[in-house]
Amino acid sequence: MNLKDHPLIFAISGSILLMVIFYFAFHEPLQKDILKMNLETQKIVKDGIEILNFKSKHGDLNEYIKKLDERYQDTNIFLPEKIEQGEFINDLQQKALENQVKIVAIIPSKIQPFIEENSDDQKENSDLMKDIVMLPINLKIDCGYIQLLNFLKAIETNERIMQIKNFSIVSKGDGENLSCELNIIIFALEKNNE
Repeated sequence: MNLKDHPLIFAISGSILLMVIFYFAFHEPLQKDILKMNLETQKIVKDGIEILNFKSKHGDLNEYIKKLDERYQDTNIFLPEKIEQGEFINDLQQKALENQVKIVAIIPSKIQPFIEENSDDQKENSDLMKDIVMLPINLKIDCGYIQLLNFLKAIETNERIMQIKNFSIVSKGDGENLSCELNIIIFALEKNNE
């Protein structure tokens, strides 16, 4: 069988071959590119909507930046950048004097990284809290019952974040004087300079 004798078969075979080549060489890659561009367009539209929502929620961006700066300043009050052990101990001594509490001993431990007790997700905790350090301070005082309550109330008004643990009270025999021991833990946000 000679192709010159059957030009119709030759034309049909050539047309089918050209369509297959066109499909695999042009049409399919273009369809993939169109799908990819549609997905990118959807992502851009979604990002645009998020930006518009953010702008409508926060209004003026300069005002929002001011609010963030104020929140950062507030954070520095509650969680200072340095442990400021001396300043904290001076504050404790001042409050003890004001409330007629005798300080027997103030024993600071070493500064250590913050470890949250009872944390189920230690990895997430370490990522979030890696810059927070803590300083346990053992405080021993002698005072009366009312003075103790006033002193505890006074140290509770301190703006910085602290935790009181292992609180113990022992009567000194006459029932009026108490010997107290408590561990106070103070915290700071000390960023590592890497």
